[in-house]
Amino acid sequence: MLFYAIEYKTDATRQGIVRMCVFVLQTMSVEAAFGKNLNNKFEAQETLPPSIRLQNFKGTYADFLISSIHTLITGSN
Repeated sequence: MLFYAIEYKTDATRQGIVRMCVFVLQTMSVEAAFGKNLNNKFEAQETLPPSIRLQNFKGTYADFLISSIHTLITGSN
């Protein structure tokens, strides 16, 4: 979801996809199991597409999610 949201954030023809990705992430955030898993350490960043990797990142899935959403918000219109 993060990949597609970040990849298409500047493409006006794909804003529906970006909105859908945000909606799905928002919907998942109310699930207790999803929230619990966000507290695990994120160790496999090298498996992600290069466009969504964060330089020198060391943290949890929650940290990654927050940083990625910050990038999405600050890098789009």
